[in-house]
Amino acid sequence: METGAEVLAIFKTTSTTYPAMEQRLRELHPYEVPEIVAIPAGHASAAYAQWVAAEVLSPA
Repeated sequence: METGAEVLAIFKTTSTTYPAMEQRLRELHPYEVPEIVAIPAGHASAAYAQWVAAEVLSPA
């Protein structure tokens, strides 16, 4: 058993940019196997979905 301080982080992104975000999280995270869980939004208001899409940068 290991004890340590952990923090839950929630990132909002699109399915298009998710792979690049996951790769970057793996590069930055100190754990060998970080807990990265995607929870797709089954339903979201159109305005909110448009806002997320507008705020997310396209992968380089």
